[in-house]
Amino acid sequence: MGQRGKRTRKRHDRDRALLVGLLAVIALLLGSIIAMLPDTIGPDRVPAAGTVTRPPADDPSDRPGEWTSETEQQDEGSTPQHEPPVRQPQEVGVHTDADTPSDPDRDPAPQEAVPLPDDPETGDLWWLPAAAAPPDRRGPLALVLDDAGNSLEAYDRFLEFPGPMAVAVLPQLDYSVQAAALAAAAGKEIMLHQPMEALRGGDPGPGSIGPADPLEKVSATIRENLRTVPGAIGVNNHMGSLATTDTQLMRTVLATLHDRGLFFLDSRTTADTVGRSVAAEVGIPFAERAVFLDNWRTRESILSALGHALELSQRGEPVVMIGHVTVPLLAEILLDVYPVLYAHGYEFVPISKLVGPVTVARGGGR
Repeated sequence: MGQRGKRTRKRHDRDRALLVGLLAVIALLLGSIIAMLPDTIGPDRVPAAGTVTRPPADDPSDRPGEWTSETEQQDEGSTPQHEPPVRQPQEVGVHTDADTPSDPDRDPAPQEAVPLPDDPETGDLWWLPAAAAPPDRRGPLALVLDDAGNSLEAYDRFLEFPGPMAVAVLPQLDYSVQAAALAAAAGKEIMLHQPMEALRGGDPGPGSIGPADPLEKVSATIRENLRTVPGAIGVNNHMGSLATTDTQLMRTVLATLHDRGLFFLDSRTTADTVGRSVAAEVGIPFAERAVFLDNWRTRESILSALGHALELSQRGEPVVMIGHVTVPLLAEILLDVYPVLYAHGYEFVPISKLVGPVTVARGGGR
């Protein structure tokens, strides 16, 4: 190698050494700068992809007991003025204190971010309660669909529901007889949806009864209504927040049904109903509504109401759910959720299996 090559090599070696030194100085400077930065970021402070964070504990929308959609003082069929808050998502199968029915005034403990459950059939299952009780300790579910007889629009979709179900048919309407016949052909139980007078007035429809009616007329009207709803095995009230608070009227109603071997389902359109106490007195098979599914007619609110019914079932209580055939969205939701509920061990039974004799504690009028 000549002198020129040696000089070139020495120059390359010197340049490489300078470059290495320069990189070392830069690395030291960067380390010093990073060390002086405040600890404001980190992997434990960034939510993972695909998670949601529950609202803080003081968010009233996440308080137990404040999201149910039914209002007992509200007459069935009326339009609510305000929609209730919808329950926040929760992970299926994760049980927390906040998910346990408890004092509604107690705020739940703050919750960590949890992954959204996903299902190929229904998507997000936020409405499904955590599995606190095994299936054999849950209360059965009974579904009743009111207001049949006005129209047959979308009626067939409700009758496609694969589980047990009862259809409550309004009397003396153009489609009363046909609605009852179609329900029977689909294997569903049939009830008379008896129109009764409401506190806020309004027309309950043909065949209605109220406290001012002579008792003989009340019995005759019920018998006539039953003729237009063939196959009815029981009766529940349509509206009736005034009528069901009148003891004398309800004695006549339930005695008439008892004589014909029918049961009574109290829709509980008012908290002041005397249905239970009179049923105990008359000795008629009886049940009462636990949840209205579609007081607020949005998908989120209907699923919230369904979730409330499932939480009652978790306590081992039989649960009667009432919806309306005038809400086509309800039909689609019921068809969507039934396979999920079946897969999670919830049992639907005919309403006739839940009615039975009732007793009232001494001093308890309702």
